[in-house]
Amino acid sequence: MRALQITAPERFEIVDIEEPSPAEGEISIRMDAATICNQHDSKMLAGPHTKYPLEAGFPGHEGAGEVVAVGPGVGELSVGDRVVTSGIGGPPLYRELVTRKESTAVKYSSAAPAAEMAPLELFGCVHKAVKLASSVEGRRVAVVGLGPAGLACCQLLAACGAAEIIALDLDESRLGPAAECGATEALNAERFGPVGAALERLMRHEPPPPEAAELMGELRDGFAPLVIECSGSPRSLETSFVLAGEELVIFGYTDEPFTGWQPVWFQRGLTIRNSRALSLDDLRAVTALADEGRITPGRLVTTTMPFERYGEAVANIREKDATKIALLWE
Repeated sequence: MRALQITAPERFEIVDIEEPSPAEGEISIRMDAATICNQHDSKMLAGPHTKYPLEAGFPGHEGAGEVVAVGPGVGELSVGDRVVTSGIGGPPLYRELVTRKESTAVKYSSAAPAAEMAPLELFGCVHKAVKLASSVEGRRVAVVGLGPAGLACCQLLAACGAAEIIALDLDESRLGPAAECGATEALNAERFGPVGAALERLMRHEPPPPEAAELMGELRDGFAPLVIECSGSPRSLETSFVLAGEELVIFGYTDEPFTGWQPVWFQRGLTIRNSRALSLDDLRAVTALADEGRITPGRLVTTTMPFERYGEAVANIREKDATKIALLWE
């Protein structure tokens, strides 16, 4: 069977590897579609890494397909079932066929094509972040950063009954898609730019610039009780600390330094939580939401491409020409 393999920085090949057979308690899945994980794929293709080639199929971890074989002891899934899966429970997903422990694949009933269901792994990751909040229903929530995770977050907040979903990003082109994903208001985050400079001056015991005074007053108690940060850029994180009135859930990740002004969140008694990768319960939860029509993961997929155009697909993601791209075997 075929698999995608990164062989060097910015180089990949479609290689032939041995077709797997399911072991005890495993299923074999024909991967009908896998979506690119924007930041991870871009970093993995860019390299450099300590050893090449990387494992065949890596870094694929968002996918949907059909069960084509079952091993001994499999009791819940059958040949022909359509399932979504993640990086949990078996080899990476940029392969024509993968094996998975039965418990790590989730059957779905939606009629949507696999390319539109593959992003459910991302939705599962964001679902974990949303569930970290003390409550969502009936609350005003701000989502900072409107890449794929932020758009998924808007959909999940709407499904969970948030009263207001305020979506923020510096890129104007992302505001429209946020509204389509359930945001009740979409704002350019640039309006909060002066706050950082004003706080830095206050830390030096200098008066803030006059143009920031009104904004500082507006944000005295925070912009929204709950803020979910979905970008991971230092600026997005700094903005989120300023805007959160009661709770801040951090979904994004950065290894770059940023400033969180403690006098601001100390005064508010801010609760800060950090989210990591999804659990299987999260994947099951978002699959159920998709089956019920309460979320539409396919709304994030801009286009589909064959695996042979993987380099072009990653380039499009880097240049922000696409929100998510689904890869297909032809």
